[in-house]
Amino acid sequence: CLFRIKVLEGDLGVLESACGMVERARMSLSLRPFLELLEQSSRDQIVICSILSLYFSQAEPSVDDFQLLANFIPAPTVHKLLHSFWWQKKKLTLTGLSLEEIVEQLEPWMEILPFDLKRHILANHVYPLCENILGISPCFEDILKWCEPQDEIISTIRRPIQRELAGLFADQQYRQAYDLYMYWREKFPEATRAAMTLHTICPLLRREMSLVVVNPRSQETNRLEIVLPFISIIPPSIGNHLFVDSGLERRLMECVGNWIRTDNPDYSQLSDFIMSWRHLFPTFSFHPFFVHVNRCLDGKYLDKNV
Repeated sequence: CLFRIKVLEGDLGVLESACGMVERARMSLSLRPFLELLEQSSRDQIVICSILSLYFSQAEPSVDDFQLLANFIPAPTVHKLLHSFWWQKKKLTLTGLSLEEIVEQLEPWMEILPFDLKRHILANHVYPLCENILGISPCFEDILKWCEPQDEIISTIRRPIQRELAGLFADQQYRQAYDLYMYWREKFPEATRAAMTLHTICPLLRREMSLVVVNPRSQETNRLEIVLPFISIIPPSIGNHLFVDSGLERRLMECVGNWIRTDNPDYSQLSDFIMSWRHLFPTFSFHPFFVHVNRCLDGKYLDKNV
């Protein structure tokens, strides 16, 4: 119909050129012949849309084609073509594919898709399949690149990673758990990263810290070696809560208090013991602990004077 308008206006040369370009494009599978015609058409929008309609109706445009078009026509026109031609064909090829296969087909296109089309594809063709994934899929990394920070799918992707972390802790594969956590935490937005730390890492660390035995004569180090790599990367506020909630702070207070109340305690050894714990957890707040130590010392001093 658009060409008919041009014909009625006497622009028969455009029609003849366009038909010739269609044939050339079909033979060469290239968009460049059409770009030659676009330049000849003085960028008339009616002619442009008509020419491209002819091309896309008979060809399979590539990502390069659309990137090339962006140099010749306005972005809204390119987006309209992606909606009207590319997606109408592409969605038919996605039926019955696995999540990995769909992501593989979409990956080259996602950077050039308009925001609304990208959101539609993710919501209707990618996210539903993520709900059924039990393990960690290699394509999660690509999907996270396409998500907005507030997307619910991020929580869906986080769940199998959390299960894997819990399994590694249960199997005492702590180094593997640390490596897995460090790899994926960088892929998530900040809010999700904090949630994964709070709901997955913290319960596991709390359990391990609750089992640490404070013994100044022969201090256990195995469980501390498990905890320390994670402690160094979590926020100090969370670390302080773990210090208290796990009972580790209370056990330290009891140990030091009993030590001070003994007859003639070696204060040099006591100081070294306290500072060794302080250096183990440099991000923790030891203020309540030191307040307790001072009270114990004050109590011992007052008892002597009485």
